[in-house]
Formats: sequence, C-alpha cells, structure tokens
Amino acid sequence: MDKLIYDVGASNIKFALMTDRGEILERRKIPTPRESLEEYLKAFTDLAAPYAGRYDAVGISTNGRMQPDGNTYRAYTMNFLMGID
Repeated sequence: MDKLIYDVGASNIKFALMTDRGEILERRKIPTPRESLEEYLKAFTDLAAPYAGRYDAVGISTNGRMQPDGNTYRAYTMNFLMGID
C-alpha cells in the first residue's frame, strides 16, 4: 500500500503520497495553519481525506523539541503545540 508523508515547516506543509518503494505519486503544498491546534490538525486530515483506503502508514517530519516522554517542550513558531505529545 501507499504511504502519506508530511513535512511540516513554519511556512508550509508539504505532502506526498508515495509507494512503499519511495516513488512519489502525488504531492501538494499548503500554508501551515498557525491560528489554532484545531486548524493545524484539520490540515492533516483534509490532505489525507482523498486517499482514504489507499495508505497503510503515515510519516510526519516537523520542527520542535520533545522530552523523552514524548511531550513537546519547544514548538518554535506554533505555541499551541506546547505540551502536546
């Protein structure tokens, strides 16, 4: 099955649908929502919605720092992510 890949930056979320061999099938880029956690999470689900049933894994790369327990302690430009695991 295919994979959903997100690269979250301060300006944009870059998104790709890839094969398990790394071939990019589709790609998109949208501005990173910075208003609220709800808008931020909605961007992920909106990007994934057209591919329901086509993928079996999701990869997310983003900036920030995490404690060993998984809690975010520095979210750089998106303070609403502070304390989120």
